[in-house]
Amino acid sequence: MLKMMGGGPDDVSGHAADRSHRSQVEIAPLRAAGNQPPLIASAGPADIGCVAVPNPMTTSLDLSEADLVIGSFEEVGLSDVLHAMSR
Repeated sequence: MLKMMGGGPDDVSGHAADRSHRSQVEIAPLRAAGNQPPLIASAGPADIGCVAVPNPMTTSLDLSEADLVIGSFEEVGLSDVLHAMSR
């Protein structure tokens, strides 16, 4: 049996929104891997670097919007992939 703590789901007492002690957090650039044109096309407008890794079903598709197209992650080093996807 579950027991609700406090005054229910809308009760925010005890959780003051004191933002004076916020931490400074560095956000790393986003990266994506895909093998379908819609996935790859959505990465660009979202400012996400993208590497395409086609499989036998997607080899004939146009994956040219990707920052890098490779046959396998075994073909290139991680630093090469990250460099190609940096914006």
